[in-house]
Formats: sequence, C-alpha cells, structure tokens
Amino acid sequence: VTIQFGVAARGGPAKSHVVQSLGQKGAIVQTEDRWYPGTVIDMTLKYDDHYAKLSRMGPSAGEAVHVRAKVVEAQKDGVRVEFVFLKSVEERDLRRFARRV
Repeated sequence: VTIQFGVAARGGPAKSHVVQSLGQKGAIVQTEDRWYPGTVIDMTLKYDDHYAKLSRMGPSAGEAVHVRAKVVEAQKDGVRVEFVFLKSVEERDLRRFARRV
C-alpha cells in the first residue's frame, strides 16, 4: 500500500513522496532528500489515487489528514519520521486515517 504526501520542509513547494510504512506513531518515507534528525515536517497524508480506486473506498478516498512529523533517522531509501501531535484531535484523525490503510 502506498500513500502520498506533500512536504515543504525546506520552505519550497510541496512535493509528493511515497510512504513505505505508516503506523499510528510514525512512517517511513521514500525520498532522495536527507533531512537532519530533528527536522519538523508538515505533512498532508492522502490516499494514492490508484490504491483508492482498487480498494473501492468510496467518499473516504478523497480524505486527507494534516500532521507534523519529526525526522528521527535517515535510511537507505528515505527517512523515518515520528508524528508530533499538538492536539488530541490530530492524533484521533491520524488513527482513523491509518486504520483504512
């Protein structure tokens, strides 16, 4: 399963990346960028159009959720991030989103 998100970590335009693994506490993101550990990224997670079509998700296919994540480790093909929640509603929304994956 792939999920794409836009990220503007360097203040530039948002760009889509594939999420290899998504959990309720973090994700592994495929990217050529190597952000430093501690870098905070604003992410908008949304379902990949192809995945949404194959799974016949219906109206929830267009759902997106905004989260903040902190880079914790650079990996061979990307970075591992942990989500940072400022409000309990953010964590609730992400959990609901991740359950559908």
